[in-house]
Amino acid sequence: MKNMLIRKATPKDDERVKALCLTDNPKDFVPGIWPVWMAGKNTTNLVAVADGRIIGCIYGEIISGHDAWAQGLRVHPDFRKRGIGTKLMMALESDLFQMGGKDIYANIGAFNEASLSTVLKLKWRIDTHFIRRRSKPTGRLQNQPVLFSRDRILKLIHGSPILASCKKVAYFQRAYFSMTNHYIDQAFRKNTIRVSPDGRAYAITDLETDPAKKIWVVAMAGEAPGIQWLLESFMGDAGRLGVELVIDSTKNHLLQSLMDKLQFCPPEKNGHYVVVKKDLSEVNTNF
Repeated sequence: MKNMLIRKATPKDDERVKALCLTDNPKDFVPGIWPVWMAGKNTTNLVAVADGRIIGCIYGEIISGHDAWAQGLRVHPDFRKRGIGTKLMMALESDLFQMGGKDIYANIGAFNEASLSTVLKLKWRIDTHFIRRRSKPTGRLQNQPVLFSRDRILKLIHGSPILASCKKVAYFQRAYFSMTNHYIDQAFRKNTIRVSPDGRAYAITDLETDPAKKIWVVAMAGEAPGIQWLLESFMGDAGRLGVELVIDSTKNHLLQSLMDKLQFCPPEKNGHYVVVKKDLSEVNTNF
């Protein structure tokens, strides 16, 4: 579009951005989040404007170290298929690179062909797939958590393949990529790490989800017997509290088989996601 420009968002854009998001996908928007993003550190908020009207938006931030995250891409339905989403993404990449970002990540529904096509054309690559599965509250007995020293837990975490990992809470989706020491430190402080009795498997629950409302397991790794014990332990907690249990994991066949055995609900179509990644040294900083 010849009359379209991309600029930094301002606090005055809040209501117009909210209206855009509610028009595009109201179920995937948290009211009041734009001011929170605007007030954040190491962030960039961009809007696409045509004839004084906000027709697109995107948000990005430096999460930790040199890792960057992109989310909240929206384009008004009346202005799609005109390259606006691509231009917003390119501008965001340039901003985050200049802010010191080295790798940028995003989380996209596995069946969202339009978004996947956009990022793949911009030389992003699919980093991993993950599946979200749920278990309804059951009457299973609770397996009591076992306490291990911090050093032993760290050794287990760094020595185990990560089947699923969550870096932080995002407000449109969850942000998924490898855990950093900073994230692990947060998990220790909030007591969200659980280890199997044999010390060969661990799991981490979401740092910001109230377990009295929902138990959300965002990282799990280790050997099969320990994984099964952890799953049963969380099922016991969910049954005792009467809340939903959510497990995020990769397509690891063994883990999925264990959840089938424990009668987890099959994943819904919108429960399949891909993590995409790009090396920011490849971006055009003259955008």
